[in-house]
Amino acid sequence: MSIIPDSYKFKASQWKTSDKKGIKDKANDIYLHLINMVLNEGKNEDNIKVYKRFENFLGEKEDNNPDAEILINGFKVKVFHAINALTAGLNEGKPSDKNINMIVDYANLDAQYGRLSDIYITGRGSATEFTALDYQSRKDPVLILNQGPLMDIDRQFKLRASLNKTDVAKRLSQFEDSGISLLSVYNDKSVEIEHIDIGGIKKGINPYKINKEKTKGSLYEMVQISDWHVGNAASDYEAMEKVPEIINKSQVPKDKRILFIGGDMVDGGNDKAQRTKMSLPRAPSPEEFLGKLEDILNDNDKERAKGNFMSELHKVVYGNSDIDLGQQEKRLDKYLRPLGPLFEKAYVVGGNHFERATGNGSEGRMIGPKLENNGTKEVVYVDDYLLRGETPYLDSYGLLQLHSAGYRGGVDARTSLMNTVKNTGKDLVDIAMAGDCHEPGIKFALKKKDEEWKTMAAITVPALENETYFESYIIHKPNYTKGISELYIPTDTTVGTSYLKYRLIPLQGIRTTMQAEGGSRYDRLLDNLLKKFTN
Repeated sequence: MSIIPDSYKFKASQWKTSDKKGIKDKANDIYLHLINMVLNEGKNEDNIKVYKRFENFLGEKEDNNPDAEILINGFKVKVFHAINALTAGLNEGKPSDKNINMIVDYANLDAQYGRLSDIYITGRGSATEFTALDYQSRKDPVLILNQGPLMDIDRQFKLRASLNKTDVAKRLSQFEDSGISLLSVYNDKSVEIEHIDIGGIKKGINPYKINKEKTKGSLYEMVQISDWHVGNAASDYEAMEKVPEIINKSQVPKDKRILFIGGDMVDGGNDKAQRTKMSLPRAPSPEEFLGKLEDILNDNDKERAKGNFMSELHKVVYGNSDIDLGQQEKRLDKYLRPLGPLFEKAYVVGGNHFERATGNGSEGRMIGPKLENNGTKEVVYVDDYLLRGETPYLDSYGLLQLHSAGYRGGVDARTSLMNTVKNTGKDLVDIAMAGDCHEPGIKFALKKKDEEWKTMAAITVPALENETYFESYIIHKPNYTKGISELYIPTDTTVGTSYLKYRLIPLQGIRTTMQAEGGSRYDRLLDNLLKKFTN
């Protein structure tokens, strides 16, 4: 028996544009019904709604209630069919390549009006993509997932060509996706996106079996770090110190763990302080520091006063932006040294801060020996490949690692990175990675390889630092979640990229782990000093 009621069934041949219950409305009714069947069985179907943040072509206005949410395991979740014409339909031209930006804009409005949710999920986008945002009004990141369609990709070509008459609409206008994604949020605040493309679904691959056998080497674990900005007052050295311990908890064998470093690991030299003054908060002057101490002493809330005191002291200890490049390299060495023994292989690419400061573009050459001298057997200097117009490989997987994905045409960094791959016109890349933009996230899409549709992933690696002056006070872009990221990819190349798992370990999770273990070394030291002075 069909779970779609007879009242929802209709023939497309009977549809007329004047029909108030046309194809779009019928499809929306069916979608709502299915959601309620799965998530709201036995309850009033009006409890769950899907929004359109625009007046549709029939002239019907959106629902006036902007706050309807689904509550799943304590998380407030908003599910949208589309937002602000998130993607255009088959009869409206090419899909939008600014999907995530539109969802972010909507979340920003929600934050402004006090109705921010924990998770935003949308559909109808041409590609599956994910990112995470930080808001000062909440402790944990806001998660944003746009799920691409589960469609036959060849039929998409034919359907668009038949329904559209412009040259743009006769082809797929950007990388398209076809698959399903699973979003998981864990108690340690880490987030995972598992993606199975249409080819993997047809082959019947078993993600459970692949993950169960990871201790036997069924997966490569690509650990991605970037933009630590050592020498910047915003850098979180306690979190950097924690990263090797987090990685060492992995169940993937060491020879299957790969390290990717995305550049800007040091912030640059004194001669460039003027250029970066908006992102390099200086240590407070004695007058400022003493004034803050007076305010703290007058605070009757002892716990808050203690926390503020630690914060101000942290600025004095770490907030000196005048340390020279040699001191920055020495400080970075302290945090990279424990990573060396954890990896057989590392890929490094230089950033722009260090290279502008030295003029010789050598950050990768500075970082690589620090890893090799501490146990990493092989370091791949990606810049050498890029200079030759080539990309390195991991097994048979083609890699593209850049320092910056950049922003082009107002799109998000992952779309920009995918466009970079697309514009090469060559089948070179399976996994593309870039830092610089400080945005965490991944975008999945299909490409033709060996006469089959295969998944390509574009990953933007988050920074690992606190909010900079630039992010806190300059109106430029949302504060993206900080931390590190990982990508798991099958070692069985017959499965290939049909199954991928992305993991985001946010800075909030690293801090929570530290607090559960008694705080950072810095916290414990200050705590003991305060106890000594107050007893």
